[in-house]
Amino acid sequence: MVAALTPSVWKIAVPFETFRKAKFERHILNDAPVWRQEPHEKIGEVERVLVDEVDDEIEALVIRSGFFFEDDVVLPIGFVTELWDGVVRVQLTDEEIAGLEKFEEDW
Repeated sequence: MVAALTPSVWKIAVPFETFRKAKFERHILNDAPVWRQEPHEKIGEVERVLVDEVDDEIEALVIRSGFFFEDDVVLPIGFVTELWDGVVRVQLTDEEIAGLEKFEEDW
């Protein structure tokens, strides 16, 4: 009876979350919240992770447009101070936020 109820009957869509491993052995998931440490506020969510194809290291994160950004922006990985429990924590000044590069598909 159980064999008759194979996955062909129970096709349930399971969301696929992509992740990349950073050199400090943590994972960054798409849609992970990005919080600025000082002042403590959410600045966006990870849209995608940009990886150097030669050494397979994370170069930058693309932060989804929203309240802070009119367009998706590129956040160099050097601004990331901590990855904890699925949350990306960064340290940026208002001027550094304003100076983030707009993400283009050919980046």
